[in-house]
Amino acid sequence: MLNLENIADNELGLSEDMMAENAGRGIAEVAFSALHTGGRGLTQGKSITIPTVVVFAGNNKSGLRAVAAARHLRNHGLNVIVCVLGLERESELLVGLRRQLKVFRNFGGKLVTKIELLEYIKTLNAPIELIIDGLLGLTISFEELRTGDQATAYELIEYANRSKAAVLAIDIPTGIDPTTGKVSIIDGRQLYMHAKYVVAMGAPKKGLLEAMVLGEGVADEDGLGKGKEWQIFVADVGLGAAVWKKAGTRVRRGVEFEGSWVLGMRFQGNAE
Repeated sequence: MLNLENIADNELGLSEDMMAENAGRGIAEVAFSALHTGGRGLTQGKSITIPTVVVFAGNNKSGLRAVAAARHLRNHGLNVIVCVLGLERESELLVGLRRQLKVFRNFGGKLVTKIELLEYIKTLNAPIELIIDGLLGLTISFEELRTGDQATAYELIEYANRSKAAVLAIDIPTGIDPTTGKVSIIDGRQLYMHAKYVVAMGAPKKGLLEAMVLGEGVADEDGLGKGKEWQIFVADVGLGAAVWKKAGTRVRRGVEFEGSWVLGMRFQGNAE
């Protein structure tokens, strides 16, 4: 999928900004669906408290797409706060992420560090309803983060897992290897984001499928397979048949979205 995105960008001119906008819209669509079905309801009149959505954004593609989604959600009336991993060193962040952060700010969005987030949460009158996980993405591991960012990422994962808010992960929950599907072991214990929803960008990634196959590898305290409980979606980021054909993959046309921007998917394991 990363190869497909590079071909789309470098050979066909579909820039990362364009894909991020498409991705952000798809993520936002799933977020609205999650809030309507699992939250306290957005359609029951103006007296209902406006839902609060917290977005975790790392210095990677998933992070900048998460920020694009945050802007769409804010534009549609939700209370959205974005916690950026490494915001203290904003000038060192990826150009694409800095651009998304600038636009989010220009639209009145609130950007915070982890410490500021935890302080802000104390001021809320209602609990957070949804957390969007764009912390690590597909190409960065915990070990590659700065020591301070590692500690922050751990704390954000633990906060999300303690929270009653539903978690929507982009491509794969943070803490699960995007290639093998195996869970990160930190200080002798499994540490990963307990997601309810997973939105794949363009097509499901190998690690997501491997995690679903492993099942028991992604376990909660009772040893039950969390991966079996994920609600999986795939969002159209603009990778049309021309990109798939140019990449020479066995799948010549990619996912057939057939008039939808987002599709629900169901994992079907091997029959026993």
